[in-house]
Amino acid sequence: MRLSVGFVLSTFWLWEASLSRVYTNHWAVRIPGGPAEADKLASKYGFTNLGQIGGLEHHYHFHHSRVVRRSTFATRGTHSFIHMDPKHCSDKNSRCRSEMNILAAWQRGYTGRNVVVTILDDGIERNHPDLAQNYDQLASYDVNGNDYDPTPRYDFSNENKHGTRCAGEVAAVANNSHCIVGIAYNARIGGMCESVYSLLTLPRYHDMPSAIWGRFVQARSCAERCKFFFIVLAGGRTDKCILCSDLAGFLSVTTDLRQRCTEGHTGTSVSAPMVAGVIALALEANPLITWRDVQHLLVKTSRQAHLKASDWKTNAAGHKVSHLYGFGLVDAEAMVVEAKKWRNVPPQHTYSKTSDRRTRYIRADQKLNASISSSGCSDQPDQQVVFLEHVVVRVLIVHPRRGDLEISLVSPSGTRSQLLAQRLFDNSNEGFRNWEFMTVHCWGERAEGTWTLEISDSPSQLRNPEVLGKLKEWTLILHGTTEHPYQSQSSQHSHSLEIPTADVILSTASVVCDCTSGPCHPECGDQGCDGPDADHCLNCIHFSLGSLKAGRTCVSHCPLGYFEDGEARRCRRCHRGCEKCVARRPNECRSCRRGLYFDSKESTCVETCPVGYFHDDGQRRCLKCHENCLKCLRDADRCTACKDGISLAGMTCVPECANGTFFNLEEMKCSPCHISCSTCTGPGLEECIQCAPDYLQQEWRCVRSCAPGYYRGEAAGFTQRIILIYYYYIFLCSINVYIKLLLYVYIYIHTRIIYICILYLLFI
Repeated sequence: MRLSVGFVLSTFWLWEASLSRVYTNHWAVRIPGGPAEADKLASKYGFTNLGQIGGLEHHYHFHHSRVVRRSTFATRGTHSFIHMDPKHCSDKNSRCRSEMNILAAWQRGYTGRNVVVTILDDGIERNHPDLAQNYDQLASYDVNGNDYDPTPRYDFSNENKHGTRCAGEVAAVANNSHCIVGIAYNARIGGMCESVYSLLTLPRYHDMPSAIWGRFVQARSCAERCKFFFIVLAGGRTDKCILCSDLAGFLSVTTDLRQRCTEGHTGTSVSAPMVAGVIALALEANPLITWRDVQHLLVKTSRQAHLKASDWKTNAAGHKVSHLYGFGLVDAEAMVVEAKKWRNVPPQHTYSKTSDRRTRYIRADQKLNASISSSGCSDQPDQQVVFLEHVVVRVLIVHPRRGDLEISLVSPSGTRSQLLAQRLFDNSNEGFRNWEFMTVHCWGERAEGTWTLEISDSPSQLRNPEVLGKLKEWTLILHGTTEHPYQSQSSQHSHSLEIPTADVILSTASVVCDCTSGPCHPECGDQGCDGPDADHCLNCIHFSLGSLKAGRTCVSHCPLGYFEDGEARRCRRCHRGCEKCVARRPNECRSCRRGLYFDSKESTCVETCPVGYFHDDGQRRCLKCHENCLKCLRDADRCTACKDGISLAGMTCVPECANGTFFNLEEMKCSPCHISCSTCTGPGLEECIQCAPDYLQQEWRCVRSCAPGYYRGEAAGFTQRIILIYYYYIFLCSINVYIKLLLYVYIYIHTRIIYICILYLLFI
């Protein structure tokens, strides 16, 4: 029986570097007999069977607690007996090893020397004993902190551990008796926090960023995730993307925070740094290979091996491919051997064609087929696409619940690629607005012929059956070469490669050929376009409007609801409610959307104007009330409440005049009564209401002494006031209601006799 040492699929390692070995107490054991036979064998030799390794049939994770956990020397013990057990390997034509052929690549002298790898993640611990020797500051940057120190943030949960773990897989140094030996252990390693898009603003120093992201990368499509250098991403089952293999659940021994080691690194994140390490070996073998050469090398040298999937198929170019594993498992030795003799592939050309703009209804439980006939620019031999690489489909779909959709593409050769699977939790009703999907399952096939888009709608929950999805438009974009990229070689590798591949997303500017359209839109920048409209631009002259998810277009000026970011040349959305703004914060509005009013004092948009302001529906602004008004309605001087010390007269705020004064309607202020009056209605001698002290009331005047024919007596009191009220009533009947109300308030204020108000109301 043979013992498979090397690593337990995704790296319980036995590495060989500079003729020294590192051993662990974990093994990957191939036992064709099934789980029961594996348990029996483990028990027989004192091991613990931790179960099948992911989806790898007949491969089991064995652990032995009495063997040194990690050592630079071999321990003879129970594993030696397993090695001799005849049930371990039934394949007489194979060495039954569990490595991805890294040792063979090392033995050929390739260790990643002179190659720089950057981990795009949550930082790396640059002073870790396994990383410090290979750490490269020039390949590092902290976008969040705006400095060149990628040291992760430390907390009790070690949340920012991911980047450090991935860095160890790529470039942990050899022969230091610490955690592990990296695949490219002589490569330079850097860290970048946090976003791959930050690469656009940094000089090109690194050869290969390794973006160790999760399954739900927030980009409109696989094609738009990365467009620079060599970029390797971890993918997932929902990502129908480039050269991908989705194997989760593997454990890996690697570097960890606080200068420690871990055996708990798992998931598809293990795959991406491994592939990055292998590509680093290939770059050392041939520094002239490009991003496209790397993809061709992966397609050509990866193998189906023992990976089980129900959808393995051989496309028309002879490549085996599946949605789960891509083109198979990586062979490091085959990669460096091919890279050493590799000649760069021919230039890439692009052909695109858009369907007619005819709405097609997507009916539940019925398949919608839409076709486009491709010439591949056959009338332009210098720009013709004959042999395919990447195929992109851009769709404009309206749908009440897009998670119910499934989309596939069938090539002229009959190869079917699933672009989109159903998603149980995708309840969005936004549909897909110029959303791009990419496939490489047609790699190497001929571009010319009829391409068919298949869309199925299977409602996963109750929906309104009258609301149908609509395919409004779709575009086929073919990337490939005029000449055959290389002569097919039937180099059959006999290695059993037990390492998951990852999404390898490698793109760059391409020659654009669109046989159905003329020049680019005037708003397109110097990078050109892949179609005639403003949303086909690869960059913009003025401003870019939209998002990766919903689609972007180039505009000369930003529309309402957006402000212009001149530095980034982007239209950025204003705060909710703002129609115009200067920045995205809520207090940086300049006008408001319908139904809201602009508060110029706070530069915000509000539903209700603050106290002291009224709504102006024409200007959609909050305007200030009259200075005497506490509140007003529709106009500045239509008061509904007054400030302290001022009384409301109708809808006007008037001062409360003191004794000896009256409110002058013409001058809108309190004016003095005649000297003989204590209260009055005007400045005249005969306009007194009450007399001043030492004055007597005689008819309508206040006098010092009674005239002949009169005698000094008590005040007329109630009877005289009734007569006064009568005269007021006669006067009020001859003027408009608004003045009546003003005079009513005036009488109330200056007489302060409640029954006058009551009688006034009775008369009115």
